[in-house]
Formats: sequence, structure tokens, C-alpha cells
Amino acid sequence: MAFVHQTTSQAAVRFRDMLRRHVYSTPKSFLELISLYKNLLAKKREELRANRERLESGVDKIAQASAQVADLQVNLKQEQIIVDEKKAQTDALIVNIGQEKAVVDEAVEAGREDEEACAKLAEEVSAFQEECARDLEAAEPIIAEAEAALNSLDKASLGELKSFGSPASEVVQVVSACMVLTAPGGKIPKDLSWNAGKKFMGNVDSFLKSLVNFDKDNIPLACVDKVEKDYISNPNFNADYIRSKSGAAAGLCAWVVNICKYFRIYQVVAPKRANLAEANRKLDAANKKLSGIRAKVKELQDRVTALEENLMKATEDKNAAMAQAEKTATKAKLA
Repeated sequence: MAFVHQTTSQAAVRFRDMLRRHVYSTPKSFLELISLYKNLLAKKREELRANRERLESGVDKIAQASAQVADLQVNLKQEQIIVDEKKAQTDALIVNIGQEKAVVDEAVEAGREDEEACAKLAEEVSAFQEECARDLEAAEPIIAEAEAALNSLDKASLGELKSFGSPASEVVQVVSACMVLTAPGGKIPKDLSWNAGKKFMGNVDSFLKSLVNFDKDNIPLACVDKVEKDYISNPNFNADYIRSKSGAAAGLCAWVVNICKYFRIYQVVAPKRANLAEANRKLDAANKKLSGIRAKVKELQDRVTALEENLMKATEDKNAAMAQAEKTATKAKLA
């Protein structure tokens, strides 16, 4: 290699002498060194450029991240305020629902007492009704017999009765009993003779109509007492016996006896009816009060239901706000 380099140098001298031009020769290793240096310089410059760009990009990203973190911190504070508000609203609703439920429970408890009282009163009224129904049921055959007795009378038979000049004493007693039983205002007439009886019957149509429409529920007690004492107590004062004397008188006798029987039953039923009416009045008042309580309880229950629905929505809103705040906090940490 050295020989070649020396030979090249000698040829260069000769070339300069002949042509007056310089020619230089450089070892290949030196040229390769120069080439290596150039390549290494270019590579380092490229690495430096890349590092500088990466550094600039990182600085920009850090600045952007810092700005984002600042924005996230602001958003996080705002979202935390919303979370606190939602928590406060939820807590207030929980307290309100507890208070409303306490009011509802108190109203339900009070209503339960009224329910029990009303149920007990309803049982009493039902018992009264059944008792009155049984008593009136016992009176129905008696009324039917009295009506049948009146139905056996007609204008002809009453006209025949009225035409008697001197009837049997039992017939006179039947008409007298009618006069006493139907005495207006309980004023028993002093004259109970046959002539007074015929005047009492007057127009037979009107007389029969007055018996049909007779107010059997409001007979003066004195009239019934006298009829029972002075007439019905007589063994011969019965329709079967008197029928042999007069068919019309027998009908009037049966009517008088059955009306008195009815009156005695009605004496027992009337107070029960009054008690029943009073019990019904109390029951109506209790039912009205109970209806008001039930309406109030329903109103309170509806309010509690509405509050629970609001609580559910508020809880969902609170959870959503908390999730959003947590998401923002996570982003801020990652940034």
C-alpha cells in the first residue's frame, strides 16, 4: 500500500512538471474517516432535531395538559357544588319523607280506631235491624188477620149491622170497643150506647175507609188499655162467638183484637226503631268521619308516594353528578 502511494506521488510530480498542474493523493482510510464523520454529523444533527421537536411537542403537550387540568379543576369544583346540592336535596327529602310517613302512620293508627268503632257500631246496627225485623215479622200475621177482618166487611154487612134496633150486648160491645180504640186524641167518649155507636158508624163507606186507613202505630195507650180491660178480657169477645150474632160485628171484633195485639208488639218495636234510627245516625256520622279520615290518609299516602318518586329521581341525579365528578377527577389525575 505504501509503494502504491509513493508511486502515485512520483507520477503527480511528473504531471506537474509536464503540465504545470497539481495533483494530490489522499489515503482511502482518511477519506473513509471523512465520510464517517460526515455521516455521523448528519445522524447526530437529525437526532438533535428530533429530540428538539420531541421536546417542543412535549412542552406544548404539557402546557395543553396544564390548561386542561385547570379547566378540569374548575369543572370539578362546579360539579362538586352540584353534588353537594344534590346530596342536600336528597337528605332533605329523606327527612321530609320520614316526617310525612310518621304523620301517615299516626293518621292510619287514628283511622284504625275509627274503623274498629265504626265496625262495632255497624254490628250493633245490624243486630238492631235483625231484632226489629224479627219483631215486625211476628206482627205481620196479626196485621194480615186485621186486614182480613176488614176485607170481610162490606157496605151491605155494615149497613145490616147499623140497621139493628136492639142487637145483642156482645155486638154493642164490639162497636163500643171500636169507638174507644179510634177515639181522636185518646179522648174516650162517655156515651158508648148503641145509638152512639150507630152515629159513630155514620156513612158506612167512610167508616170502613177510616178503619182501613187507621194509624195503628200511634194509638193512645189509654185507649188500648181500656179496650183490653173492658172488652177483650171478656171470654165471649172473640170473632167465632160473635159471628153467630152478626158477621159484620165478628169482622170488627177480629180487627179490634188484632189491632191491640199489634199495638203491644209495636210498643216493643218502637223504642227499638228509635234506637235503630239513632244508631243509624251515629253510623252515618261515623262513616262520614271515616270517609274523611280515609281521604286524608290517601292524600298523605299520595304525598309520600310523590316524595318517594322525587327521592328516587334526586338519588339518580345525585349518583349521576357524583359519577361525573369522579370521572372529571380521574381525568384531572391522568392529565
